Amino acid sequence: MVQCLKTALYLYVIKNLNSERGNNMKRAGCLISIFFVVSVLMTSSLIYAQEKQSDKSGWEVSIMSYMSTIGINGIVGAEHKTVHKSIPWSKFKHYIKSGYALALEVRKDRHGVFFDGTYLKLADDGMLRNEPVPVYVDATAKIYNVEAAYSYRVAKTKGYTFDIFAGARYWQFRADLDVAIPVVGYQNSYSDTEKWVDPIIGFVFRPALTQKLFLILRGDIGGFGVGSHFTWKGVGALHYQFFQNIGGQIGYNYTSLDYSKGGFKADVDMQGVYTGLVFRF
Repeated sequence: MVQCLKTALYLYVIKNLNSERGNNMKRAGCLISIFFVVSVLMTSSLIYAQEKQSDKSGWEVSIMSYMSTIGINGIVGAEHKTVHKSIPWSKFKHYIKSGYALALEVRKDRHGVFFDGTYLKLADDGMLRNEPVPVYVDATAKIYNVEAAYSYRVAKTKGYTFDIFAGARYWQFRADLDVAIPVVGYQNSYSDTEKWVDPIIGFVFRPALTQKLFLILRGDIGGFGVGSHFTWKGVGALHYQFFQNIGGQIGYNYTSLDYSKGGFKADVDMQGVYTGLVFRF
């Protein structure tokens, strides 16, 4: 029963497994890897070709405060037991209790550093299925995700910019569970936390569609057995510059994660739509 309750701790955090999901994750990660390598090779000649033409600019700072939905799909386990469930991102509003997200980028000439942090608190309650007696749970999950990286602008033209970056992504999953079994008068609380750091490498391609409208494509891969076994992230967004220092952004974020340690396992996909305001200085 204790192992079942520990597994239920994560039941409300990460859910449902598609039989092809593992293969699809590897294919998508390989595509990002190939695009990253080919893009660097194709644009490496532009580093020197444009160095003399580039204007030495001052410091640039951009801050984006944004809101995001999140859908979770995959398999998770505790105490060497696994469960499959799903939370569609379209129903995310029924689970979220609080959250915030902030992105910061500081750049000078070709060099830049960026930080992206999100925090989500999810909660749900209900009765566990497939138990011989009614088991009621009240679960709260907190997810922390922080990225930090150094980026280098490989190419910059009137039509696009292309950056490559290397850094780290920090994860922390914390869940708290209150359990009650009325027929036997049982009531107790459980909690568990897992945290790790993944090294990541990636690219950001930003072509201009008009003078004020830009497309943003980002991809990265990471983990490599240091933190998770493998992880990748893809982002597609539209950015519109309303004023000289204020812009708006709407996009779609997809993150895939394969992590296991001891009895804990998280082989999941997370996806959602985000919107935000961008301030430049």
